[in-house]
Amino acid sequence: MTALSPFERRIVDACLAGDAPVLAALRTQADQAAVERREDTGDGLRTYFVLPDTVAAVEPAALNFTDVDLDIAGVDDGASTSLWVIGGRLAFLEVLAYDGPWPACPELRGLRYLREVQIAPGTWSATPVDARDPDTLARALAGVQADEYGG
Repeated sequence: MTALSPFERRIVDACLAGDAPVLAALRTQADQAAVERREDTGDGLRTYFVLPDTVAAVEPAALNFTDVDLDIAGVDDGASTSLWVIGGRLAFLEVLAYDGPWPACPELRGLRYLREVQIAPGTWSATPVDARDPDTLARALAGVQADEYGG
């Protein structure tokens, strides 16, 4: 097992930014996380975490942070992120190019947040913003249903 790369750590830190107690607890988990394995998906990457058994779980037990938008060299349209917490513990980070192939050595040029705007019942659109949107974060902190991640 290895440590998170600087690329992964910067994204995880952005996903866990904020004052909510659950975010502070997840930052503590991230400080103790190791990489169990990495998968190249062709259009992105998936990094699976392992944590010591002594790390306290958080509630809600299932969370998904998707409001970090990435500017990556060689990826013209940017990339999305999805940081999953399953069973109250950091589970994996997924980064996907919006369009085109994933570079062999991704270089993160910058990141910003996405603000979700409801455009119809159950349908949301995301708009890039410089600061984290409190309403978008609140929806993420409310947790996800088990059927959304197969749990």
